[in-house]
Amino acid sequence: MANNVTAQFPEIWDDKIQETFYNNNVARNIVESVPWAINNKGDTLHRVKRTEQTEAFAVTDRYADVSQYDVVRTDESLSINSEYVVSFRMASKDNFQASPKLIADEAENQAQILSDQIDSDVLGEIFNAASTVDAGNVGGSAGAGITLTEANVYKIPNAVTKKFQRLNVNNGMMRAVVSPDYMEIRNNSVTSRVTELGDKAVIRPYKGEYGGYDHYVSNLIAGSAVITWGATPTDGDIIVLEGQTFTAKTTLGSTAGNFAIGGSATNAKLAFETLVNAPTVTDSTGVALGTTASSTVRMFINKISAVATSSTLTTVRVFGTGVISISVTFASGSNTLTKQKQHLFFEKGDAPALAIQYDKVPDGGRVDGKYKVEEYIWGSLYGVKTFTDLAKRLVNVEIDASAL
Repeated sequence: MANNVTAQFPEIWDDKIQETFYNNNVARNIVESVPWAINNKGDTLHRVKRTEQTEAFAVTDRYADVSQYDVVRTDESLSINSEYVVSFRMASKDNFQASPKLIADEAENQAQILSDQIDSDVLGEIFNAASTVDAGNVGGSAGAGITLTEANVYKIPNAVTKKFQRLNVNNGMMRAVVSPDYMEIRNNSVTSRVTELGDKAVIRPYKGEYGGYDHYVSNLIAGSAVITWGATPTDGDIIVLEGQTFTAKTTLGSTAGNFAIGGSATNAKLAFETLVNAPTVTDSTGVALGTTASSTVRMFINKISAVATSSTLTTVRVFGTGVISISVTFASGSNTLTKQKQHLFFEKGDAPALAIQYDKVPDGGRVDGKYKVEEYIWGSLYGVKTFTDLAKRLVNVEIDASAL
């Protein structure tokens, strides 16, 4: 027999779209929400700051005039200037005939992008914390990131609490936004102990309260690394940051990511920092990474900065990536990459301040000249600020990320 009946075999399209796994958004659980922004116009929120007096005047002569101190008030302001949009176009026919419907499915993804951006900005405010816990606070070297182990992870909440106590921060909910890397070590530490908490963690990995802090897990925490420019780079030296290659060049050329050495370490350092912070600009010191049509370029604009922390040091900060991805290839041993860190977010009380004027608001309409083609736009407008008092409610816990 030589039956040939495959022409009658149907091909089936499932009504279910493959699941997208989104980040766990936590910002609204931890911030000081500013309701003024929702109901009012304007772009700036002012908050008065008291100049604190800490010492009384000693009385040395009861008949002398009483001394006075000057009452001084200043202000800090929060600017509502972070505006982001996501959009796409869809023909009515395409959406009508598709199953499941395209617009509803895509809208969920657009909303998540905007939520992730807010989380990245909020968690990035940890760089403005008044206090830091690093390896020096848990038995290691001061200034270095903490190498997480089962033997030291329990010390971290205790060290954080001490920081709050030193600043007289005695009220407020105690929360921590941590990475999966931290949670793995923490859970291993808990489950190895013969305690009620350890028993619970064996049954269900414990994500709640630990060391007095309610724990949230996020892949959107901030990261950083330090580049030391101790010598003039060699032509062809490379820095790879979040998948983008930056190449030091004696003659600039036209390849995206090239930056000019300029005859000195100082000039090369400045050229690299300028290009990271302005990735769409080509000038005499750097070649643009591309346009905002590139998701890589948008990531650099939204989530990456290069900060000159001294005349020879560049601190690269990434927001919303969880673990910084960076490597260097330098000919000179005087040029190095160090202090790759993950920045866990610990707070006592709500911080920072988040003012949202609109969030994931849909907009759009018919595209001119296009038959039944609609443009769908979602946008958010907000501002984030760590006021001086709120900075005291934050502790930046620095984790060694070089091996993560």
